[in-house]
Amino acid sequence: MGGILFQIVLEFFSKGAEHGHFHYKYTKQFQISLWINLCLHAVVGGIPLSERNYLSYGISIHKIQIGIILYLILEKTNINVFYKRTALFLFCIMTPLGMLLSGQIPSLNEYNLEITSWVVGILLHISTTILFENTENHNFNIRKLSVILLAIVLSYFM
Repeated sequence: MGGILFQIVLEFFSKGAEHGHFHYKYTKQFQISLWINLCLHAVVGGIPLSERNYLSYGISIHKIQIGIILYLILEKTNINVFYKRTALFLFCIMTPLGMLLSGQIPSLNEYNLEITSWVVGILLHISTTILFENTENHNFNIRKLSVILLAIVLSYFM
């Protein structure tokens, strides 16, 4: 639940860019709050990776999407190329930084299970948002709900 709430707070500032919902009007201004939130999201996502390799696939695929979105956002701004590349590079090292911090700071390693549950909550919130809010108006889709319920029922038989 903490991860879900953390992600909701991040989305307040990033407007959902970390899961493909970028609602800013076309702007030439660089949105520093968006970049900070994406970096914070990436650092937190990297913390459990030092212990659990199975999470790395999902987080890596997720970071590719965020990186592409950040690149597209940066291309629309009027800042110079050096700063665009620097912002993108710094974002790219955030997940490995989270992994490094987890290995170097004992308290992060001590609470790895709790941090992992936060990250899973973040990913759960993002995945349900992507499933249910795929249109600009974020309309509810009964077919998606039906498929999810069918998947839940089928998972009990596997």
